[in-house]
Amino acid sequence: MNCAQRFNGPFPWAEARDTSDGMTATFAEQMVAKYRQLLLENAGLVTINIDGQDVSYADLETKLEHWEGKVAKQRGRAPSVSRIRLDGS
Repeated sequence: MNCAQRFNGPFPWAEARDTSDGMTATFAEQMVAKYRQLLLENAGLVTINIDGQDVSYADLETKLEHWEGKVAKQRGRAPSVSRIRLDGS
């Protein structure tokens, strides 16, 4: 399988993957679920050891926000930025 066949679309994290319940979830959706679970399991801790690496709770929150943004973008619901030109043009 070449890269063009593997990633349908402009975002490599938007590749659909099968899950055990028969539904398909993208990699980004899987990451959101993973970080939500880690945050729930480790509420109140300052540092968490994940796969041999110490990660701060705040870093997990930042990663969750990052992946939630990816999911929103692939669903077409990403927040937009309004630009106002102050130079009069």
